Amino acid sequence: MYIPQFNYLTIALLIASITFFVRAARFDNRSEFVWGLLSLGSWMLFTSFVSPGIVGGLASQILLFAGIAIYDCARERRQLARQDDEDRVDVI
Repeated sequence: MYIPQFNYLTIALLIASITFFVRAARFDNRSEFVWGLLSLGSWMLFTSFVSPGIVGGLASQILLFAGIAIYDCARERRQLARQDDEDRVDVI
């Protein structure tokens, strides 16, 4: 009977990355559940379809972090542009 061997380092890194994103969400006043789920989902999808193993999992977390950072920068720019438009006064 085959008994699969667990790679405990991979499991520990997955838990550490989920914990990182949950704490980052708490710091950023966002949903911890959603960010933890994003971390888990990106790890699973990336290791299943792109690159299996620890390197693939860590690459998925780096890409997720970069994606969240780019999204936040774009959202902040839109909010600043919207505020600038509201602050302008049309002179007739």
